[in-house]
Amino acid sequence: MVMTSEQSTRLKMAQVRLACEQEIRACCERSGLLATSIRESIKSIKPLVENAETNRGKLAMLKDYLKEMESTFREALKANASKEAKHASISEAISAMAVRIEYLKKTVDDQRAKKDEYEAVLSQQLLALQKIEEKNEGDVIEIKNLKEKTNWYRSVLGFHAEGGEGVKFIFSKIDRNDQDKEYWFVLRLDGDIYTLLHCNPELHDIDDLIEELNRTNGLFKFVRSMREKFQEISCKGTHSIAVSSPPPKSTDSQMEAFVQTNPSLQSKKRQAGSLHKVVPSPAAILTPQSFSARRRSPRFLVKNLP
Repeated sequence: MVMTSEQSTRLKMAQVRLACEQEIRACCERSGLLATSIRESIKSIKPLVENAETNRGKLAMLKDYLKEMESTFREALKANASKEAKHASISEAISAMAVRIEYLKKTVDDQRAKKDEYEAVLSQQLLALQKIEEKNEGDVIEIKNLKEKTNWYRSVLGFHAEGGEGVKFIFSKIDRNDQDKEYWFVLRLDGDIYTLLHCNPELHDIDDLIEELNRTNGLFKFVRSMREKFQEISCKGTHSIAVSSPPPKSTDSQMEAFVQTNPSLQSKKRQAGSLHKVVPSPAAILTPQSFSARRRSPRFLVKNLP
């Protein structure tokens, strides 16, 4: 016999009703156990227990509201499904948050390690910077003194040096009739050998000076001797004593002290072969001492000019 739709619905309703009754009976049993436990453990909540007993009587009235409960039950199922989905979403979020927390902890540890490392490096850099600043202060004072002495040599002796194929030593204030007239010679250091490339005006009998220069490395003495040679030519040309006579011992002592206290002046730098290039700067003028500092070999060698 085929069941009608109405009978099928009634059968389902009866099954739901039976399930509800079973649930109600289970709830009643749990409520009784809960009431007993509450009475035994917490005597201070007696009014609540009495209220629970009253509610137990009201459970019978639920049968009259089964239809309402059916709709409510459906809504509860929907709400439960929504809660389960929300619970799953929250669980995933918690898992992701846990991973994120571990990553952040590791990042914090790495950043702390880097911070300690950077602090150590920064401390070292600050100490190095402090030393550099102290050195710079000394260099500024040294450069200032160097400029003053360089200006003194230019104004009093008319002496300065230029870089190029070799080192060009230039003198003025020698000729009494022309204080601006320049006397100069070009000296090159090729390995351990000094070579006189050019000389204006040309000087004779200076082979001994060059030989002594290569033997003793006394460049300062050689430059002073060359100036004296230029003064002799000037005196012979004018038949009188030049205004810029050979500098007295006090002047030579000042020049020698200047050279010895300023070893940091620009010097010849070795490049390909025997060719040396020097780029002069306004703040540094080549001196005999700084040029001769590049030669340390004791070989007694002389290279004669062609």
